[in-house]
This record gives sequence, structure tokens and C-alpha cells, in this order.
Amino acid sequence: MYETNQEFRDLQQLIETSMKGAGEQMRAIFHPPSQTLSARQVSKILKGIQHIALATVTSKYEPRVAPVDTIFIHGKFYVSTDKSAFRARHLLKRPQVSVCYYKGDEVVIIVHGKADLIEKTHPDFEAINKVWVDHYGSGVLDWSEQGIYIRVNPEKMFTHARDPKKFPVRPQKKKKI
Repeated sequence: MYETNQEFRDLQQLIETSMKGAGEQMRAIFHPPSQTLSARQVSKILKGIQHIALATVTSKYEPRVAPVDTIFIHGKFYVSTDKSAFRARHLLKRPQVSVCYYKGDEVVIIVHGKADLIEKTHPDFEAINKVWVDHYGSGVLDWSEQGIYIRVNPEKMFTHARDPKKFPVRPQKKKKI
């Protein structure tokens, strides 16, 4: 987990606010709050490399979805890609994006937001790349000269687990000063 206590608070607020604004059908299916995951549960579930469905929009406003791998860092999804990829070109002009992580009907995390393209000149690139290298043994620039990361900035996050107790989280230990 890479999240700070403040990032956990912000993520928790986002989850709660999103569910309050959810439609009637989603609330009927997701059964808030009894089947809603906490920010700490989300971070634990998404630890390491995970697989998501990432949706973008074409210039003709046609949806495009693809399975991609991701790493969840500081409350945001990060996806590696190439600057020449259609998804990158879509996001450059239309940054609206949706992400869905799920394991059958056991757990679901849905995010709607906007994407940033993180190129090697971006101030956050090195830190993000280091996490990828730690997990994969290489980063986007090892795969392509045009390698970039997509950061998904969540504006809404919906979480659901059939049994949230299956995803326990240990309390954070307080640091001694």
C-alpha cells in the first residue's frame, strides 16, 4: 500500500460521496453500507499488479474498452502504455475514463474520472516508473521509447463486496516519534 493517511481519508470520502449520488439500481445491487468496501480494503485488494477493464472514448464518442494491467498508487490507478496507442490518443483529446476491477461477483471497484498522460518529462514519472520496475523488473521506457503511464484521477468510486469481512485490514501502527 502506497497511500498516506490523508489519501485514505480522501479516498474514503470519495467512496461515501459517490455512493450517496449513485442511482437507485446501483444502490439496490451494492447494498450500501453493508457491502461497501472501505478505502483501506480497496488499497489492500489492489495491492501489486492487478487487471482491470479500461474504457476510453473515440472521436466519434464510441466507447472502447480493453483489459490492461495496473498498479494502484496513492489512491489512483496507473496503466502503462505507448504514446502511439489508440487509448493514449483518445485520452489526450478526451480525458474521460472509466475503470472496472472485479473478481466474479465477489468484489467490484468501479471508477469514473479523468486521465493524465505521464511522460518521461513529467515530475511524477520517475516515482511511478520505480514502482513499475519494482513489480515488473522493467518500466515503460524499457518497452518503448514512447512509453507513458496513464494516471486515472477518480471523480467517482463505487465499491462492493458480497462479504466485505473477507477483506480484513489491520490497523496502521502509529510511528514512534
